[in-house]
Amino acid sequence: MRHASAGRNGLVMRMWVLTGSVAVADSVFGAVFITHMLDRGLSPAVIGLLLVLPAVTSIGIEAPSGALGDTYGHRRLAVGGHLAWAAGLMTFALATGPAVFAVAILVWAVGLALYSGTVVALVATTLNATGQGGLIAGAVRGSEVTRWSAAALAALLVVLGVPLTGTSVLVAASGVLLLLAGLWVVVGWPESSVRSEVPVRASLLLGARVVLGPGGRGLVVLSVLTSVLLGTLILTWQPFLTDVLEIEKRWLGLALFVMSVGAAGGAALSRCTQRLDPAVVLTVLVPALGLSLAAVALGSWVGAAAYVAAEVFVGWSLATLAVWAQQHLPDGVRATGMSILGTVTGVTIAVTNGLVGIAWQHLGLLTTLLCFGAAVALLAVCAGSVITVRARRARPRPRDLTVDTSPVAADHAGQRGPT
Repeated sequence: MRHASAGRNGLVMRMWVLTGSVAVADSVFGAVFITHMLDRGLSPAVIGLLLVLPAVTSIGIEAPSGALGDTYGHRRLAVGGHLAWAAGLMTFALATGPAVFAVAILVWAVGLALYSGTVVALVATTLNATGQGGLIAGAVRGSEVTRWSAAALAALLVVLGVPLTGTSVLVAASGVLLLLAGLWVVVGWPESSVRSEVPVRASLLLGARVVLGPGGRGLVVLSVLTSVLLGTLILTWQPFLTDVLEIEKRWLGLALFVMSVGAAGGAALSRCTQRLDPAVVLTVLVPALGLSLAAVALGSWVGAAAYVAAEVFVGWSLATLAVWAQQHLPDGVRATGMSILGTVTGVTIAVTNGLVGIAWQHLGLLTTLLCFGAAVALLAVCAGSVITVRARRARPRPRDLTVDTSPVAADHAGQRGPT
């Protein structure tokens, strides 16, 4: 028994180490890739067009990628994702023109789509197969804390690394880190012990029915609302600090560190609400996130503090959603369901970026934050309340349960005595 426990905990620890490594690479790249393209002479309009490519790739590849993992093995898909992602970042570091940047972004997006959700699915199915499914929620929650903590570390690396090495070296180093992570998965990770026996297309349809079926609709709705607010936060925090507070751009890395620490703290706080219905928890968290973004409209350092509060609620909400998803999805379509959810949230963020950009241009940054934050907070209260009420009505009531009236049952009841 001790050996089985050690092996189980070892697999969870490996997931956390891998999650942290990938998060460092992804966060370093995310902090500098816009600046890198601008430094290579690309115009904002061209950059905007190039950034449409990941959304298209998400729709075309990420959704079916989970079905491929469930059918052919999650480890294979994770390795392929790491290698493609690494190749994309290395090409990006060397690119000088729009055509090469387009190729790099496409390869990067393909790798990210293949990797998304596969490692968690591999660990969850392995734990279930060995009778240790009770560890899944803690493993997923720990993975979220690790991801945000690694993002905070990456922010410090950007602050220190950009003046010393430049963006090209940082992006290339991120690609090397992903390559090493992929090789580690090859030699140090088991393959999934559970495989789907249905064809990929049928697995994709089954996954969609599970995600959109009873118990899954609430997960999708609250994931979409959280993604709207996350997309709004991602697009607006940098211009708020540089344009409203007039902070120098070199301090953005430090600001990202503070916000990432807030998100890591929020993910850790999700442990406090682990015994509660996730729909109820999110009915509180998502409106709080929306109101925090609306409070940014107050401007000055109050607005900056509101962004940090929003990051805490982001980390808390995403950790709660991640655990909920793993509890809802069965092993046979676990990666498929995660890929479908990833596609939905990715497209939501892309559409949100476009809408927020248009509103920002016509209404101004602070008014846009007030409108989007308050509107989504109100929608989340309404949607969460409806989801919670419907879920409670769907649960069997005591009077609906079948009562055993056989003589044996009566005898046992008499032996228990009066109650």
